[in-house]
This record gives sequence, C-alpha cells and structure tokens, in this order.
Amino acid sequence: MDGHHLHLNDFVLTDHVVMTPAFWGAEPAIADRGPYAGRHECDAEPRNGLELIRTLSLPQQKQPIIFQSMIATDLPPERDTPPDGCQSSVSFKDNVVIPYEGIRAEALTPGPRSLWLT
Repeated sequence: MDGHHLHLNDFVLTDHVVMTPAFWGAEPAIADRGPYAGRHECDAEPRNGLELIRTLSLPQQKQPIIFQSMIATDLPPERDTPPDGCQSSVSFKDNVVIPYEGIRAEALTPGPRSLWLT
C-alpha cells in the first residue's frame, strides 16, 4: 500500500508475512481550523527520532544522517528531483533502484535499539 503519507510494504508467502519499515506522516501535523481544530498528529515520532539519534555515537550518527541539510540546493546533483530534491523516486522514474542508506537496527546497542522499537 502506498500513498502520499502512508507507505506499507508486506510480502506474503503461504503462512509467512514479512513487513519492511513503514512510513506514516502528517502534514500539516496540527489542524488549525475545522472540526479537528487543535488536534495534533505524529507528535511523538519526531521526538522519539531525535532522542534515538542523540543516543548514537558520532560515527553511528553519520550513517542515518546522510546529508547535513535538506535544502535541495545543498544536496548533490543526483538528488535533484522536483519539486523538493529530497525524494529518491518520483514520477517518471519507474523501477528505480534505490541503494540502501542508513544504519541497520542490528548495529544498534540495546539502548538505541529499544528506542527504535518504540
């Protein structure tokens, strides 16, 4: 299942199910008007992510922090994709092969790993 703010990837083979990491997002994360005015969504996720990254050693932080800036003009040319330059796959890039980036959960010590699981 794939959408603008929801990405779920599952593989099912007989009675086995494998799930990859999922992305759930909200933008804007705060409803400023309408029947849901004042409602906040996804507040814990950025807070938990920041706490997790702060528990990593500096060498470990260099793995998940791929670029120091998200500003499109600060990214290398291969990351230049309209509209914002932050996407690895966009329209008209069917079957793009996206290389692995980040840090593997198995490389985390127990403290950061428990934060990753929450």
